Amino acid sequence: MGLLADRQGLLTVVPAGSRELLQRVAASHQFEKSKRLRDLLLYLGERGLQDPGCVLHEQEIGVDVFGRQPDYDTSHDTLVRVQISQLRKKLQEFFQTEGRGEPLIIDIPKGSYVPVFRPPADLPVESEPEKPAASPTRPFLAGMAVALAMIGAGWGTFAIAKHPPGRDGHVVDAL
Repeated sequence: MGLLADRQGLLTVVPAGSRELLQRVAASHQFEKSKRLRDLLLYLGERGLQDPGCVLHEQEIGVDVFGRQPDYDTSHDTLVRVQISQLRKKLQEFFQTEGRGEPLIIDIPKGSYVPVFRPPADLPVESEPEKPAASPTRPFLAGMAVALAMIGAGWGTFAIAKHPPGRDGHVVDAL
């Protein structure tokens, strides 16, 4: 394990083998057909290894990795966010297949562009999406609807019984 000082002067432990892992992942089957994602992974990984406490910004990545102009508008050009999302998926795919036995994983936490090198214990496992739990208000609302329908039907029956229809089918007002 290597120790690096971050921007605040705090020592950060970089797990041994992180750089080698980065190279193996970049050379893997998941990244062989995607030069853009491989370049993005290597850029983010090297920056994170050189300065673990760094803060990477979307605009900086757009300029350094994807050749965007320094003044490009990130609110209209979403390339970096789209590529980061795809990179997260590829990393997860790698560590669930080809990289399953790796002693470390590379993760890019949501809300950050700096990768984290950590043991795989916390690796999310893709499984069937959980079905949302039934809302406790649904049965209540259904019961209320049935109760209101029964009250309405009972009231209608009572009204007809109290004021039976005349010969022409209209309710006769007894008042």
